[in-house]
Amino acid sequence: AAAEAAQMQAAAAAEATAASAHAADAATQTRVRELEQQLDAANAQTAAAAVAAMNAEAAASAEAVASSAALADATTTAAALIEQHSVAVAAAADKSEEDDTRICVLEEQ
Repeated sequence: AAAEAAQMQAAAAAEATAASAHAADAATQTRVRELEQQLDAANAQTAAAAVAAMNAEAAASAEAVASSAALADATTTAAALIEQHSVAVAAAADKSEEDDTRICVLEEQ
């Protein structure tokens, strides 16, 4: 009877150990699923941040192109104004030379 009681205790202990192992396995699987969900969320955030960074880079590039175009336009305008000024200065010099020639002719008369 004592051996039978010891055998029953051993069987009960084995069942308790099995139940405990099963509960631990279920808890581990639950934790693994939670960690997988956290990893998926982190991956989604990383992907969203990468897309946002690429969009910001594209916007900055577009702004740089627009600034370069504006600078080119301003440079072209400045060059045209310089050319107009040069023409005006040359015309004024010619006019001054003509005036000097007329004055000399008038003085000789």
